Amino acid sequence: MFAVWLQLILSQLQLILSQLTFSVANNSGSEDSCLQVGAFMFAVRYIYAEVLDFLLHSPTKNEIIAFKVSPQAQERLRTLLEKNRESALTPLETAELDTYQQLEHLMILLKAHAVNAIN
Repeated sequence: MFAVWLQLILSQLQLILSQLTFSVANNSGSEDSCLQVGAFMFAVRYIYAEVLDFLLHSPTKNEIIAFKVSPQAQERLRTLLEKNRESALTPLETAELDTYQQLEHLMILLKAHAVNAIN
């Protein structure tokens, strides 16, 4: 049952990333906004790739429970949270922070299922 749930999460992550890529690609405008969108897509793909790579390697339940994103991703999240506290986020940074929050929510659910499967 846990493996099925893990596959469902992987499929959901891949779908969200492809929808996000399509949405951002269709909403770009000026050269400057295209550069901002490019930086945004790089950051979002990086964090999604990090989580997907971890999950695609069939981690054990204990590895899932212990999972943390890389120090680089943690630092980026700290930066976004600090800018959010200062009300200084751009719309793309807000979307990036939302992405981190969505991934965090999915990982919390996955960790809860892993704990329940162990107990």
